[in-house]
Amino acid sequence: MYYISIKGGENITMKYNDEYVYELILDNTKRLLNERGVKGWSMDELAKNSSVAKNTLYKIVGSKREAVSAVVFRDIEKVRLKLEYLMAKKAGTITLDDFIEGFLMTFSHLHIHYLTDVTLEFPASGLKIEKAVEEIRKLLIQLFETIKTERKLREDLDINLLFDCIRGISTEFIRLGYTDDIFVQKSRIIYEYLLHGILCKP
Repeated sequence: MYYISIKGGENITMKYNDEYVYELILDNTKRLLNERGVKGWSMDELAKNSSVAKNTLYKIVGSKREAVSAVVFRDIEKVRLKLEYLMAKKAGTITLDDFIEGFLMTFSHLHIHYLTDVTLEFPASGLKIEKAVEEIRKLLIQLFETIKTERKLREDLDINLLFDCIRGISTEFIRLGYTDDIFVQKSRIIYEYLLHGILCKP
C-alpha cells in the first residue's frame, strides 16, 4: 500500500498494482517526452508530477528506461489492436476512410519526435521497438493490399513511396510544433487530400 495525494490535499490509499496510478504515470511520462524529449527530465520530476514518492515510482515502473519503453509499447499496442480491428472487417466493407484511419493511427503514434531518441538512448529497448514497429508496418501493408485487391485504390500505387510521403509530412508537422489533437486534426486533413484528391469533382 502507499499514499497518493489528490487535489485538495486529501490522501487516498492505493495498491502498487493499481492500474489507474500506473496509467497516470505513463501519461505523465509521455507528456514529459513530448515536451522535453528523453533527456530533458528526471524521475524526480516524474514522481512529483504523478504525486507519488520516488521510491514508490521505482516500485511501480522500474527505471526511466522501463517507464519510457512502457509508453512506447503502449502506443504500439493501441495501433496493433486498431489495425487488427480494421483487418477483421468483412470482405468488401473496408473503405478508403479505414485506410486513412489506419495511416493516421500509425503515424500519429509511432512517428512522434521522441521515438528515434528513445531507440538511440536505450539500445536494448530500441531493437525491440524497431521490431514491433516493423510488425505494425506489415499490418498496414496488409490493410493496403486488402483495399487494393477490392479495387478501391489504383493498381500502380507504390505503398512504400506513400509511406515515405506521409512520414515526411508527419515529420514536418512535428517540426512545426503540432502535438496531440492539432497533429491528428491536420494529419487527417492532409491524408484526405492525398487519398481523395484535391481536384473538384465535375
